Amino acid sequence: MKNLYILLIGFWGLIPLGVNAQSKKIRVLLPTEQELITNENSRLTFKSERYNKILKDCDSLKQAFPYSKNDTLRRVYSVFCETEKISLLQAHKNKKDIEELYVHEECKTIELYDPIDFYWNSAYQDGTPVLWHLKKIQADSAWDITKGSYSTKIAILDTWFDINHPDLQNQMYCTYDPYDNQPFYSASTALKQQHGTRVASFAASHTDGGGALAGVGFNCKIIPYKAWNGYYLERAHHASLAMNADVLTSSAGGWNCDTNFNNIERIAVKEILDNNTVIVMPAGNGWNGTHCAINGILGPWRPLHPHYDDRIIIVSGTDKNDNHTFFFDGTDITHSHFPYVDICSPGYILTGATSTIDENGNPINWPYQGMRSGTSFATPIVAGVCALLKSINPNLTPAEIKNIIKSTADPITDAYLYPGQLGAGRINAYAAVQAACPITTIPPQTITNTHPPFTGCRIYAKNVTVKSGAKLTLDASCEATIESDFEVELGSELEIK
Repeated sequence: MKNLYILLIGFWGLIPLGVNAQSKKIRVLLPTEQELITNENSRLTFKSERYNKILKDCDSLKQAFPYSKNDTLRRVYSVFCETEKISLLQAHKNKKDIEELYVHEECKTIELYDPIDFYWNSAYQDGTPVLWHLKKIQADSAWDITKGSYSTKIAILDTWFDINHPDLQNQMYCTYDPYDNQPFYSASTALKQQHGTRVASFAASHTDGGGALAGVGFNCKIIPYKAWNGYYLERAHHASLAMNADVLTSSAGGWNCDTNFNNIERIAVKEILDNNTVIVMPAGNGWNGTHCAINGILGPWRPLHPHYDDRIIIVSGTDKNDNHTFFFDGTDITHSHFPYVDICSPGYILTGATSTIDENGNPINWPYQGMRSGTSFATPIVAGVCALLKSINPNLTPAEIKNIIKSTADPITDAYLYPGQLGAGRINAYAAVQAACPITTIPPQTITNTHPPFTGCRIYAKNVTVKSGAKLTLDASCEATIESDFEVELGSELEIK
């Protein structure tokens, strides 16, 4: 959600501005390092009464980089200050009481996007949200920055897809397997035919209406492929090179544990990734179950295997308490773990779409079914997050996206039981989306008339003058940073979205 502010400046001067018209985080660089003390109200204050008066209306005063050995950084202090107060601080900067003043707006949102879908607002008897996996990865916060893009495509190589499912019927880029033009329709009772429908629902269910579920990459489109119909690697290659898929994921098919790694597969996998298609694959289910041991080393299946290219993302699972270990009805169903794992995602006891009908075509628990577990469902959640990142910045490479989701992951509670086998942690959609926000830098210039809007996730402005009678619009979906040498003249207009 973005807020609109129009500022009409009635005087000449250099005004530091932020995105929102309330309290702003600022960094103040003082001419000399000041000693902080605690008063009787446990409020941090300066030993110098002069600086206490300058910053008296600001909150959360603290030294920004207390462990730094750099003289400049040790003179930087962080506070939250009202927007009106920030303009007054500029006068102290001009008097040299303050050397520099920076308005720093974190990529945060004021309101969380709140879908209307039935299961988004439903909970189990113990109070656990039905779609706890989305709230665990902070998908609602991520959606305030991006809900995905209709031009972003997730190719899913799986079993069968119910194209008439209310949460999927508007999500399909095509209603047939584009490799051999085989059409999809409502699936039969076979378990394997339900699998693709469920996987697709975790990646990109039609959210905020059109069904009862929510999916992380819900504005993105799905390209369905029937992986069990043969030509698995060829289909993956087709998804990238012919259909220009941004993300490719598969939780069925390609179950090859042969040790015969070969050059043809290596070349094909590399070309998919070089075409800027992100590959997201499951680690497997069961600590001694459905995974591969190739040359004595546990790992995922071929041919979309990191042995060929380490840009491939391998996903294992965690539960609602961020544990990897999971017992259900006394049975250990802990998902696979090994050094190839890059990231974990919610994967135990989830609710997804199903397309079960009986032999007479009558629905059985259609269109939803709860209690699904497996890395088959952890993996499309990660694929959906990758699609959000691609929606923000289509130029992100598979390697960059892999680095983003790993560097922004949250800790796994029992990771100490699996050293080096769970990757970087549990995925955090919000943190990953924040990290992917590109910066649009406005070059130094003088605005003399109505300028076309500057748009972007993050906008940075420095050494810009808006002349009288001119208008400048900054349309930032995440944050706008305006340095103190940004000048707005009398009678000019600045619009910040």
